[in-house]
Amino acid sequence: WALTSASCAPIAGMAGSEPSALGRPQGLIIRQYRKADQEALAALFYQIQREEFPWVDGDTLSLQDFERATEGERIFVAELDGVPAGFCSVWEPDSFVHNLFVAKGFRRAGVGSALLERAAQEFPLPLTLKCVAENRPALGFYLSHGWKIQQEGYSPDGPYYWMAFDGKG
Repeated sequence: WALTSASCAPIAGMAGSEPSALGRPQGLIIRQYRKADQEALAALFYQIQREEFPWVDGDTLSLQDFERATEGERIFVAELDGVPAGFCSVWEPDSFVHNLFVAKGFRRAGVGSALLERAAQEFPLPLTLKCVAENRPALGFYLSHGWKIQQEGYSPDGPYYWMAFDGKG
């Protein structure tokens, strides 16, 4: 994505809360970021990149990366039973989804979908994002949710897809 193309978090296996009739875990709340979320989201950001992003040099990662990667962005937090299940950060001037991260235990439960839906409600369409080509699970997730590849590019993280969501499916 614009600041770090490594931000396109993989979407894979889900365990945990039972989904509601709408495909979302019961009790899922999407809310604005609070400073009190910083520690948990920084740990999530760090852990996913370290464990699941082979294109990122794990030795260069730190817990401070979250603050740098989301500086100046609007952040939404997915919370389930008081626990952060994921987050989405958007660079407002461009409706650019810079980060979408969902904790392993909450994947395939509608958390990522709910975060993107909130972004689509809050910002002018189209939303855009960059997804590292190597991140096949995330690419499949976006395509299945109506995102369309606009162009291909190359960044320090490798080849990527520039994608857009216009709300028309």
